[in-house]
Amino acid sequence: MKSTNEVRSQFSRAFISLVLFAWMLVPSGATGQTFDIADYWPMPPGAWWHYSGGGLPGVSAEDGFAWIVLPNTVMIHEEEVSMILTRTDEGDDARQNDVDFWSIDETGNLYLHGFYKGSRIPYMPVQGVILSNKALVGQKGMVPGSTIADSVSATVRIDFPVVGEIPISGTIFYEITYEGPLEAFRTRMGPVTDVLQVGVKLMVGVSNPFGEDFTVPFHESTLYLAKNVGMIAHDQNIDLNDAEAQVIDGAGGLSMD
Repeated sequence: MKSTNEVRSQFSRAFISLVLFAWMLVPSGATGQTFDIADYWPMPPGAWWHYSGGGLPGVSAEDGFAWIVLPNTVMIHEEEVSMILTRTDEGDDARQNDVDFWSIDETGNLYLHGFYKGSRIPYMPVQGVILSNKALVGQKGMVPGSTIADSVSATVRIDFPVVGEIPISGTIFYEITYEGPLEAFRTRMGPVTDVLQVGVKLMVGVSNPFGEDFTVPFHESTLYLAKNVGMIAHDQNIDLNDAEAQVIDGAGGLSMD
């Protein structure tokens, strides 16, 4: 029989996989009085972004990756959603071939619907994870200093030694704060203007079938998003694979006017 601490440790590691997608779950901002999230999270089919570290102060030389907006869409809860594929420079990275499901509705709200875990990692097999309710990430007409706080639930299949795969339910509590605009941000593509610094706080509550339920807290991560570009840099504090920060070094398929 496993001790309570051992079971808790297994659940913690497993549900960290569930929230790895949340470092993408961020809106963006403008330097004016109001901003529309759709302008800062572009998703035209075929668009791509590549991020890497090295050569800039405070960034990691490892864990480079690309996001690619796939040409097709899928239906989730009777809504058409876009798919963003993650391709990592290191083939064995935990997020290799993951796909995240996003949508922007007619009112300009940005939502995350879930993700497809495209590569097996410890305790978590390949599978699709759909949120019980789509997670509101950003809106039209927001102002710097605004905060979005909410929670969403999901069920994942966790593969435990001896026991095998068991469906585990959890709740992700998130808080996204628009901490203020920056006049410019320096990248390898040159200085980018109209950038918002975004803080993300996460906490995961786990329904433990072997004992007491528990909550796993996470530190705040910081992201930077630019108008007509999307995410240009991030400090992914919740990444367990030792990445510190990546900055954009290439992009395509976007209208950056």
